[in-house]
Amino acid sequence: MRKWYVIVRVETSPDGEKLVIVETTESKPKKVDFAIFAEK
Repeated sequence: MRKWYVIVRVETSPDGEKLVIVETTESKPKKVDFAIFAEK
C-alpha cells in the first residue's frame, strides 16, 4: 500500500484571479491550504 497526499493549493495570479491547483505526491506536504490523505 502506497500513501498518497492529494494537495489543493489556492494561489492568486498577478491579475487578481484565484487559481486552484490540485497535485498528488507521495511526500508529506509542508505548506498547503488543504490536504487529503489516501492509500492505494
